[in-house]
Amino acid sequence: MSEVDLIVNVWERSYRNILRRGYFTAIEESNHHEFRKVLLINDVADLSSVLKSADELTKAGELDEYFVVEKELTKALKRSTYLCMIWDEFSITVMHLSLQLH
Repeated sequence: MSEVDLIVNVWERSYRNILRRGYFTAIEESNHHEFRKVLLINDVADLSSVLKSADELTKAGELDEYFVVEKELTKALKRSTYLCMIWDEFSITVMHLSLQLH
């Protein structure tokens, strides 16, 4: 398994182009590197169709794993720390947030 992950986000407007045979392979070939291939599924209208395509690519060995962002978001926020930027016309405020959700 590669130490480098190829993480691709898909949305309603992009999943049809990305979830086709050869997409991930072409990226590996152009980079001369075999990646651990991860798909993040975001806001899509027909989730069952997208999951079916992701399953097919996984079974074919073209995708290693996939996640539905909406289902994983709460777990990710529970263990994440991130920066939040707020800006207006006159200033930018950067806050360091560490969330612990229960």
